[in-house]
Amino acid sequence: MERIDWKKLAIAFFVAFAGFVLIVGDTYWWETRNNAWLSVGCSLVAAALISCLNVLLVDWVRERPIEKWKLEKIYATRSEKNMDSDPKLKELQYRLDGVAFGLKSFRTKQGVQVEDAMRRGVNVRLVTMDPDSRFVGQRELEEKEASGQIRNTIMQLVEWADALNRKGYKGCITVKGYSCMTLDFYWRMDNELYIGPYWYGWDSQQTVTYKFINGGRGFDLYTQYFDALWNDEKLMRKLTK
Repeated sequence: MERIDWKKLAIAFFVAFAGFVLIVGDTYWWETRNNAWLSVGCSLVAAALISCLNVLLVDWVRERPIEKWKLEKIYATRSEKNMDSDPKLKELQYRLDGVAFGLKSFRTKQGVQVEDAMRRGVNVRLVTMDPDSRFVGQRELEEKEASGQIRNTIMQLVEWADALNRKGYKGCITVKGYSCMTLDFYWRMDNELYIGPYWYGWDSQQTVTYKFINGGRGFDLYTQYFDALWNDEKLMRKLTK
C-alpha cells in the first residue's frame, strides 16, 4: 500500500506561498534594485513546484508492514534475547507472562529479581507443557534430551513457584500446563513481547526470537492469543497450589 507524504506537500505549499508573497511585494511595493526579492520569490516557487511534482509522481511513501506490526528487533538466539530482557526485570511494573518449559537457567540466574518483582506486586503467569502429557517425551526426543529431563525441569518450576507463593508477597506466580503439541516460546514483560519457535533438534536457547512492542499488530495478536489459551479450561490445567 502506498500513500502521499503530506508533510512534504505542506512544506512545498508553504515555500510556494512565501515565494508568491516575495514576487507580489517586490512587483507592487518594495521595488528593490534589480528586483532581488522578485528573483528569490521565483526561485522559491520553482523549487516548490519541483518538490510537489516529486512527491506526487516519484516519491510516494510505501507503507511498510513491519511498521504496523512494530517488530523492533530480531535475535539470532534466545540467549541473546535474555541478555537484553533479563536486566529489565528490576523495572517490571505489573506483568510477566510466559510460555516455556522448565526455565531452569532463568530460575537460577533471575530468581532474586523475580522475587523482588513479586514484592512490588507483579503477577507472573507461566504456561508450560503438562508434565503428565504424552507430548513431553516427544519434545525430549526433539531436543535430544535424556528421558525425563524436561518433565523434571517442569516439576521443579512448579515447586519453585509454590515456594515463592508461600512467602505471601503482593504478587504471585501461577503456572498452568497444556496438553497438546509444543507451543511457541512467548515472553511478555509489561509492554514488550518476545516470541519465537522451538526448532526440531535444537536447544531452545539457540533458536531465533523476535521482539514486538505495544501498539502494533504483533503485540496485540500474540497477547490476545495468550489470554485465550490461559482461559481455556479444556486445554489448561493449573499446576501451582
